[in-house]
Amino acid sequence: MPFREPLPDLMQDRSKAALLDFDGVLADSVPVHKATRDQALSEVLEPDEVARITEDMKAEAITKGSHSAAIVGWLLEQVGRADDATLSTVLARKDELYSRHTERGLPAKRGARRYLRQALAYYVDVAIVTTATEPEVEHFLRRHHVEFPEARIYSRELAGGQTKWLKPDPYLYRVAVTAMGCDGAFAVEDTPGGVMSARGAGVDVVGFTGLYDPATLEEAGATAFIGRFPRLPRQEKTR
Repeated sequence: MPFREPLPDLMQDRSKAALLDFDGVLADSVPVHKATRDQALSEVLEPDEVARITEDMKAEAITKGSHSAAIVGWLLEQVGRADDATLSTVLARKDELYSRHTERGLPAKRGARRYLRQALAYYVDVAIVTTATEPEVEHFLRRHHVEFPEARIYSRELAGGQTKWLKPDPYLYRVAVTAMGCDGAFAVEDTPGGVMSARGAGVDVVGFTGLYDPATLEEAGATAFIGRFPRLPRQEKTR
């Protein structure tokens, strides 16, 4: 009999809004981000500088923020190349490589398509809160044939180019909660920075494990955990 992920109590309340991260939660994009980031660094930095960036350093870097500028910026600091020109060059090349790799769209995390469709019928409201771009999210939804309200995509464009307002800052979650006018919500996040962003806006968090273990996500503020999306009961939407 196939294993079914238990449905945490936090995700059973139909009166709550479900706020879902994109990268690493809905989209299986983390390996692509890592590969294109590594390639961009290897093309821009000197070989000895690249050799000094260890896998442990790369793992620590993704705790510094949920967007490329924070991750790449921290890595460049470790090799003494944290000037604006180098950062801009690496980010531009990384974006170019990432766009090329994702032209056909990103694969979905296991159970994500089913969960999105079920969630839209189950919870009082559903939104995607992400540091990815809105076109990237829309491309993913089209590729996986999920009809999702455009107004419920809260993406990096809302920060107006201010990376300081991206996760782990709570800004995007505060915008989402205010715009949705929901009395209660929970978020699903897979990184400490994402968890802290949601908690900073007063939103309870289900930690999506895999990239990080439950203990790490719990330390950041998550109170429930899933390893993949569970099935929701078959019910009609509350409104």
